[in-house]
Amino acid sequence: MDDVATRIRVVFDEVARRGMTSPWLTGDRVTLADLAFAASAAPLMLPTGYTAPIPRFADMPETLMAIASELQAHPAAARAAVVYADYSQADHVKSPRVTG
Repeated sequence: MDDVATRIRVVFDEVARRGMTSPWLTGDRVTLADLAFAASAAPLMLPTGYTAPIPRFADMPETLMAIASELQAHPAAARAAVVYADYSQADHVKSPRVTG
């Protein structure tokens, strides 16, 4: 578990570092990189509106609770929470219906 937690921390640190110069991970607008980070971080951050079927925070093993608490306080978590809140709702998707 320590190796996985270390790799997650490295990613969070890199996202926070990039956040010092731009609101987005790449380019001048939201990209798949931003969405992928927010979606990948969500099971540990448990942002408002997250509805995936995972154990409640209180039901997680203590080791996982400690890692989740640490990451929820990380600067990258705030970035992911904004992306998750702004881009995770179905009404943001404006794809045409395919008929035929």
